[in-house]
Amino acid sequence: MFKRIYSLNTPLLPRNMEVDKKAFYETRFKYMCLYPRFQPFDFSGGYSNTTYSNLSGIDEVIRRHYTYENAETDISASSLLYLDSIISLCNQKRVKIIVVTTPMHTSYLKQIPEKFIYGYEIEKNKLRTKGIDVLNCGNENYADNLYLNPDHLNKTGAEIFTKEIVYILNHKFYSVGLKQNYK
Repeated sequence: MFKRIYSLNTPLLPRNMEVDKKAFYETRFKYMCLYPRFQPFDFSGGYSNTTYSNLSGIDEVIRRHYTYENAETDISASSLLYLDSIISLCNQKRVKIIVVTTPMHTSYLKQIPEKFIYGYEIEKNKLRTKGIDVLNCGNENYADNLYLNPDHLNKTGAEIFTKEIVYILNHKFYSVGLKQNYK
């Protein structure tokens, strides 16, 4: 992650997050001085506003998301700490938090390692006990042609999903008066 982190001096950095600052600065030096870039960080994804669908390469997608150096990774403690920091900041600013899991193709869902599914359920329950709404749309059954790849919707799928989320938000949250209490 050090290649993609611009600065450790951020108000969202959890206080109890351990960081190997020597390794961080070595990485920053390497990517800013030895291999200079015009952008301060690497963007590892991309965006394509297309309607095509390519569901091949599921093994590569699973490998990229759940392994590092050919070994299964653990659930990211630092990501969970960041989530807690975001929740704290939103609570301080009286911003309503709604966590949304986006649709994933069944070929992707079937290959997620069990510990990540279990970890997600634990985190989802923790969030709900804090009063945070979790909209789990990851298991939505969209047609194959609405996916860009196994873990992202294409333009048409995203448009349909957006309309569904807007409908849910308007009818579940705003109809009960939360609009007045939260930004």
